[in-house]
Amino acid sequence: AGAELGRFNMGSTVIVLFGPERVEWDKRIVADATVRMGERLGRRKT
Repeated sequence: AGAELGRFNMGSTVIVLFGPERVEWDKRIVADATVRMGERLGRRKT
């Protein structure tokens, strides 16, 4: 079994999948980081 990467507490869950090298994730996006609605997770690489 894999390690837990995050947890969802109440509300909707959205899963976004990208291919390798497509997104530059914000440095604060790590396992167990709190993310609130409207916060940027990263940006698309051009």
